[in-house]
Amino acid sequence: MPNNPTPDTPPFRWLTCGDQFFEEVLRAIERARRSVRLETYIFTASSIGEQFRDALQRAAARGVAVRVLIDGWGSIALHDSFWEPLRRAGGEVRWFNPINLRRFAIRNHRKLVVCDEAAAFAGGFNIAAEDQPQILHGKLLIIDGVVYVGSANLDRRSFYINYELVLRLPNRGLASDAETTFAADLAQCRKVEAKNWRKSRSFWNKLKERWAYFLVARVDPLIARRQLRHLR
Repeated sequence: MPNNPTPDTPPFRWLTCGDQFFEEVLRAIERARRSVRLETYIFTASSIGEQFRDALQRAAARGVAVRVLIDGWGSIALHDSFWEPLRRAGGEVRWFNPINLRRFAIRNHRKLVVCDEAAAFAGGFNIAAEDQPQILHGKLLIIDGVVYVGSANLDRRSFYINYELVLRLPNRGLASDAETTFAADLAQCRKVEAKNWRKSRSFWNKLKERWAYFLVARVDPLIARRQLRHLR
């Protein structure tokens, strides 16, 4: 959602690449005057991570209420001391479910930034380095003019275990833009035929797939259900 909307401003706008997203969010944080809330799964001590921390620090220093929530597993490589400049400026940082053997399976996979309760950014983004091959990390579904977009994947963990955020947006203009984005992504893809895919997999590949399915679809949900009671 855009900051400081006017009657002629669309209520929603697509940010289709990481550079564009980071630029818009950082600009919204710099403009914030009352509050900034940031929630994400992966936050790294990278160049972009430092840019976000410094922008949040400046916001807190000018009196903005800054609150950050980072997942304890997704951001396991990030030291807590990284946030000291923000804390000294008055910001608040918390870790969702710090690593504990009794409850490590329950994770917060949401990605959300809200500034002044007027501009919100949601989707599949993480605050991580950009020096890696570009991948398709968006999560998008378009059905009869209604758009579903957010952090959830099509798997058991997102459906039954993780804390996720998915927006349902019944907006035909937004859906039309989403279809354009989908078509552009599709043009960069290679069609996978079932027959060719079956032929391309060796016995070792099939064995690894079976083992991965057992761990991800069977063992992981079982452990998570047992650990959920320790989170409450």
